[in-house]
Parts: sequence; structure tokens; C-alpha cells
Amino acid sequence: MRYTHANIIAITVLESLRPHCEVANSAGSVRRQRYEVNDIEVCCLPKIVTVDLFNTEKQRSQAFIDAVNNLGNVVSGKPKEGRWVKIELPAGIKL
Repeated sequence: MRYTHANIIAITVLESLRPHCEVANSAGSVRRQRYEVNDIEVCCLPKIVTVDLFNTEKQRSQAFIDAVNNLGNVVSGKPKEGRWVKIELPAGIKL
């Protein structure tokens, strides 16, 4: 797909993730503004929340996990615990 189309999709994805992340940016071909883009890469650092009274157990926020799951079909990885998550967006685009 062309960069202009991929950039619009990346911006939309980032807008849905940013409220639940400390940092979220586009990466790969979109960041480098390549003319042709094969897939869309996003690099983010999700917000971490404590789940117990004594701040001993921490995990990614449920809002982040829900936002990732709502993007499309999770092909591989786990939004709750994994470093890498591959998603197929509704239009068949790889994220």
C-alpha cells in the first residue's frame, strides 16, 4: 500500500492506543516514509497499573489490552503479557 494510506491507518491506530500508553509512535516503513509500505509497525510502552493493595503485583492496564484486542484479529502474541503482538486489521492489513 502507499505511504499516505498506511500513515492514515497508523495515525488512527495510535490515536486509539495513546490514551493507554506512556509512549506510542509509528515505526518501520511508515516512520521512514517509504513510498511502498508492506505492513504497519507501532512501538508503544503501555501504562502499568498495580493490582493489589501493597503495590507488589503490576500488569498492563486492562484498557490497553481492550484497545489492542479491538483493533482487529490478534494473529500471534498476547496483549496482556507479550512483547510482540501481530494483528490483522479488518481490511487485511498487517499491524
